[in-house]
Amino acid sequence: MAERAAGVTGRHRIGFLHVAAVILLAGGPGHSGRPEGGGSRPDLGRAVAQARADRRAVDQARLARRIQAALDSVQARDGFPGATAAYVLPDGTTGEFATGLADLETRTPMRPDARMLGASTGKTYVAATALALAKEGRLSLGDPVARWLGREEWYPRVPNAAAITLRQLLTHSSGVPDHVYDPRYPVERERQRRANLDWFATPRYVIEFILDKPAHFSPGTGFHYTDTGYHLAGLVVEAACGCRYDDEAVRRFLVPLGLDRTSPSDHRELPGLVPGYLDESNHFGLPTKTMADGKLVWNPRSEWTGGGMVTNSRDLARWAKALYEGKALPVPYLADLLGGAVADTAGHRSYGLAVSIAMTELGPKLGHGGWIPGYRTDMAYYPDWGFSLAIQMNSDRQAVRNKIGPYALLLAGLVKAELAGDR
Repeated sequence: MAERAAGVTGRHRIGFLHVAAVILLAGGPGHSGRPEGGGSRPDLGRAVAQARADRRAVDQARLARRIQAALDSVQARDGFPGATAAYVLPDGTTGEFATGLADLETRTPMRPDARMLGASTGKTYVAATALALAKEGRLSLGDPVARWLGREEWYPRVPNAAAITLRQLLTHSSGVPDHVYDPRYPVERERQRRANLDWFATPRYVIEFILDKPAHFSPGTGFHYTDTGYHLAGLVVEAACGCRYDDEAVRRFLVPLGLDRTSPSDHRELPGLVPGYLDESNHFGLPTKTMADGKLVWNPRSEWTGGGMVTNSRDLARWAKALYEGKALPVPYLADLLGGAVADTAGHRSYGLAVSIAMTELGPKLGHGGWIPGYRTDMAYYPDWGFSLAIQMNSDRQAVRNKIGPYALLLAGLVKAELAGDR
């Protein structure tokens, strides 16, 4: 679901964010126009090299104490149920943490290996799958979506149907509206849920809510975050590969990278999932606890390529480091992932292929956030320092909903201080 960038300093201009991050990671200016099959391994910059050279100086025990203390402090101060966090240092060393409670009613402590719904962080797998298919020549990011979906009887009714490309869907620059914020959607979804807890919204079902609506803008001329656009992208991916998207993401990324705490959230009973907590007056009219009798009270399969993964902070940190260091595919791809990023002036960031590019006090931040009823997630990679960090929280209550970005930046600052030798 929709997620805005957090922890961004307003004095930085979007143009600088885009140029700095793309040049740093893609190896130099001019790479955004490189063909999808070309390129070379990225130069991660002097700062990353220096951070890696200094990794022997990291005091793992001290860093772990500081992270745990900070996590415990914000949980005690702000009163959210619980959270997990993890980092991966430049040398691959991983730290995992937990605070608070996994279940308020049973008083079960949160564990570092707890799983939560990752929400829109799952879009990063969709974009990576599309990139993999592009590198294999099975589709092009510049393909008109009509090439793949034009034979569907409903497709001509999609706003901007004749002009939008796959890249524009992945960068939220297609102008396509978002079904999530159509006032009919939560009402209809709750009606269906009450009749059958296993019911889920198919891609065709959610796309119906945006048919015949006016586009937000002409393709490629603006930014509008839309889960519906990612459902359309998922259909393109499946048409191009002749496969189920979920199976392809598992085969290409989850298994090879050893992300064994991550899996498609395609049914109500998900092993290791902890309950999340909502306000009574939540957008979808759902119960205030996401689980009952060991199952979710709605079917998360509705999210599909709008997110669609149940995951864990450790796996998110590992995925972020692999993805943004160019190690998720066997061929170079960072120029495509970051190049041509679209300015989201409202969020003080740029947005590439399912990657938010923002400037923070730690330098560029590459990553993605996620919100789904009951859960908040933030994953990020800091290229100036060569580390990644992720945090998940089992609450989306209004009092803490927008604090996960600052929490993540607080913890990232502790990692950076250790890497920099700021004792």
